[in-house]
Amino acid sequence: MPIYLVSSRLSGFVMTFSDKTKISYKIVLLCSGLLFFNSLCAEQRHFYQRVGPSHIEYEYRFSSPSGQTHKIKFKLDRIETDSSRGLFTRTAKHRLTQEAKQEAANLFNTLQEQYIEQARNEFNVYINEQARRLPSGINIDNENKGKNIRASSDGTISKAKAERIIDEFLQAMNVTWKTINQAHIDAFQIEIDKRTQKHYIDTYKQAYYVASFSDIHDKSYNLRIDFDQVAKLQAAALKPIADAIARNTRGFSKREVVNYTAHFIQSIPYDTLNSRDAHGETGFVAPLTLFDINKGDCDTKSTALAAILFNLYPSMNIKMVLIPNHAFLAIHLDTESADTAIVYHDREYVVVEAAGPALTSIGESYDSSLRHMQDNPGKIGRIISLLDKKSS
Repeated sequence: MPIYLVSSRLSGFVMTFSDKTKISYKIVLLCSGLLFFNSLCAEQRHFYQRVGPSHIEYEYRFSSPSGQTHKIKFKLDRIETDSSRGLFTRTAKHRLTQEAKQEAANLFNTLQEQYIEQARNEFNVYINEQARRLPSGINIDNENKGKNIRASSDGTISKAKAERIIDEFLQAMNVTWKTINQAHIDAFQIEIDKRTQKHYIDTYKQAYYVASFSDIHDKSYNLRIDFDQVAKLQAAALKPIADAIARNTRGFSKREVVNYTAHFIQSIPYDTLNSRDAHGETGFVAPLTLFDINKGDCDTKSTALAAILFNLYPSMNIKMVLIPNHAFLAIHLDTESADTAIVYHDREYVVVEAAGPALTSIGESYDSSLRHMQDNPGKIGRIISLLDKKSS
């Protein structure tokens, strides 16, 4: 009894993971130049730090616009302060990025295996259904869900007819596999794009960064500090500073308290935080580290100021405004005629600068900030809500 054997090896589900995902580190807040000229400069008259077993004691003296010298003392938790130093170092950021990429590769491989299996299962069902429809005498041996299809005849029909039926069957299977395979590849690509973006967003969020993509298929992302989460993370640890300010400003109005707090933050020496001795190395340190190393830039100081104001006034509506190379705060407070203010969602917010070295009060904007707002009406930049309980 003659046996006619034809084998067909079908190409597999072909997708490859690339670990060359572009990372566009959009450091929004460079604060690279001291462009904030003012006739008065914040001056830190004295800085003292004493490290104890459980707390670090700080003592500052700084000047106000009137020339008066103020003194403030407080203690911060030593363990929290020490752990704060490692949050935004270049090494920590590199390690985080590498781990995120490896986890993305693992996600790719796992999901790809699932889609391959789904495609094979669908194809396997189709092969068996079509095999049952073949004339009696034609036998189909389906190995590994269509990876290897073997067709033969038992000789009950002519050789020419058997070869024609088998050839048509195998060609049809090849066409069907390509269709099924491509459909699953397309579905896989949509799903992996969505999951990969979510993976990067979630991974960086846990480390107090924000990863943003331009669209669902974007393979590159912008990365910035999650200022809101950092402020929330360290607000409780900064309460001793707020308590010290509250003691020093008894009888002050809310505007006067905000001014006192802003002048204190402005008096801390300005630094871009890009060197190793600044501990940040990436242009940002957490608020606890700002006080520990006694230097910071605009976004670092703005985050710290926001966290302190939150402790003083938990219901205060605080925004961070990001413009090219600079950051400042805007708070919802009754405005005065000379105030620089912004309107956001039909509410007025008074500008509060934190960076220094220019010594400004609430409602006074640095020249560079004011110039940008005047030159770009309606296009201030990015506005971020800070310490909003609704965004927790």
